[in-house]
Amino acid sequence: MDQIDTMRIEKAMYWLEQGHVLQMIESRTLVQKKGKMYQLVSDQWHSCLSPTDFVSLFSNNTFVLSQSEEGIDEKKDEEYYAWRRRSL
Repeated sequence: MDQIDTMRIEKAMYWLEQGHVLQMIESRTLVQKKGKMYQLVSDQWHSCLSPTDFVSLFSNNTFVLSQSEEGIDEKKDEEYYAWRRRSL
């Protein structure tokens, strides 16, 4: 069985700066850096956070490199939330 390399916030910040998509083990949330902000996407919510807020909120989490080569599909995410707003 392959061992998954987990990382804490310092190493996670490095990989995010390099353009990689990470996943938080605790919440299965995907994280990637977009410009100066950190974009987080989960099944139930999404958010963009400043680096300070991201570290403050998630410094105790554990991260892994995402297995998906695609990353976060912004167009698909935008379409979903546009549909959701119309249906409410």
